[in-house]
Amino acid sequence: MEGKRFNDASQANFYYFRDSNRNEVDLLLESPKGLIPIEIKSAQTISSSFFKGLDYFESVSKDAIADKVLIYGGSEKQKRTKYSIYPYDRCQRVTRY
Repeated sequence: MEGKRFNDASQANFYYFRDSNRNEVDLLLESPKGLIPIEIKSAQTISSSFFKGLDYFESVSKDAIADKVLIYGGSEKQKRTKYSIYPYDRCQRVTRY
């Protein structure tokens, strides 16, 4: 994802989140609409535990959240009420916010 943003002459604005209680989000992306917390999992099957860090981050963030994203090893793109879910091979769409 970072390489794509560099190729577009965009400034990379990626971060991660981890607090003293080991709550974490793998990647935070800034967008004009707000922050996008992203979890990345290798599993092909989605588990409800994958969303724990995303939900926690939303509860403690003082910034607007544009979307909550899961990138996983499966093949199906999904839009759920609170999450956007992308397979690895389509995760470049996350940077289009």
